[in-house]
Order: sequence, then structure tokens, then C-alpha cells
Amino acid sequence: MIVKDPAVYMKKLIKEKITAAYEKAVAGGALDKVDIVDFEVEVPKDSANGEFSTNFAMKNVRLLKKAPVMIANAIIENFDGGELIESISVAGPGFINIRLSANYYSMIVENVR
Repeated sequence: MIVKDPAVYMKKLIKEKITAAYEKAVAGGALDKVDIVDFEVEVPKDSANGEFSTNFAMKNVRLLKKAPVMIANAIIENFDGGELIESISVAGPGFINIRLSANYYSMIVENVR
């Protein structure tokens, strides 16, 4: 797959996957259906936290009326990372950290060729 800007592509993909996980959590009864607030996908300051992180849980805490960690755990339990995401975890008060797989780095190498 040829991608012009892999980081921009991954941010968009992660946002889509987080939103899909939210919808799945709603369908399973773990979270209420609300009009979610826009959230960020960023590169964490500390690389120990993965390649990307999101503040989805903290941005939507008021609407979902649950602790951010509970929201983040519901997202993680319903998250499908596909072949480009190796792992997803909760950190601190409810950040969701994402680690990319070797397939992501293979995609970058393919883009350089």
C-alpha cells in the first residue's frame, strides 16, 4: 500500500478504529449512545507510551458519565487493531496508547522505495 504521509494516515485510521470501538461498546451495552466530542490522536511526548495516543476517554467523560479509565477500557475491549496496530493500552487517567506493528514499518519502507 502506498501512502503519501504514513503518520497522517495512521492518525486518521486510529480515529476511525477508536470510533468503531465506541460504536461496538455502545452496541454491547458498555457505553451509552451520545454524540461524541471530537478527540485527538497525537504522538506522545514519551515514546514509552507508544507511537500514538488519544484523549478520547477524557474528552467524552461528561457525556458518557463514567470515569475516563472505564471509558478507555470499554474502547480497548472493543478495539480491532487490524494488521498495523500491535497493541493498545490505558495509561494514567484515561489516555489510550497505541503501539504499531512491524507491518506499519514495512509499509513505510515500501513508501520509500
